[in-house]
Amino acid sequence: MTVAMIEQHIRDLAKLLRTSKATAVAGELDQIADGFRPFLELPLAGFAGFLVRADEFARTGQVATTGAKPRAASTRVPKAPRPPKVDSAALVAGLKSCDEQASRGELNQEELNGWLTSAQALSKPDLIEVARTLEIRIRTSDSKPKISEAIRQAIEKRHGSKLRSQMIHPPELAEPAHSAELTKPQVVDGGE
Repeated sequence: MTVAMIEQHIRDLAKLLRTSKATAVAGELDQIADGFRPFLELPLAGFAGFLVRADEFARTGQVATTGAKPRAASTRVPKAPRPPKVDSAALVAGLKSCDEQASRGELNQEELNGWLTSAQALSKPDLIEVARTLEIRIRTSDSKPKISEAIRQAIEKRHGSKLRSQMIHPPELAEPAHSAELTKPQVVDGGE
């Protein structure tokens, strides 16, 4: 996920607020989105690192260096950092856990987002295999973001289905299970 995606979400939210006559808030959101322009191509992790360094500079007036000698400014744009390697077996296990939570109506959205962010480090064939392992139908021609979104939608759909089922058939209205005491034959004293 890149800063450009967040910027687009903020612009869409501003548009929605503008149509509901919340123009002051919409204007603020437009200013925030405009502030993202220089960083649109950065991945979110890279942008988060920049924000940490900017906060440090705002507080201390200094930016931590790695101890290297300062070099002349380069006109070359640095490459975005590569995401760390992800173990596809661990990713499948994490996404299966999210899927199981969803089927119980207990989906942790932050956990799901974390696993899907990690999934972006996989190659496309590995990501396709993850989707197939989770029994999620995708097209091999789909892009990696589209495959990740298909995984998200499938898990969230299962979660939504469970929540709707619980609304229709709440657990507290279910027939009580007959206890063993009610089914035991009762012995009546014959009064000998």
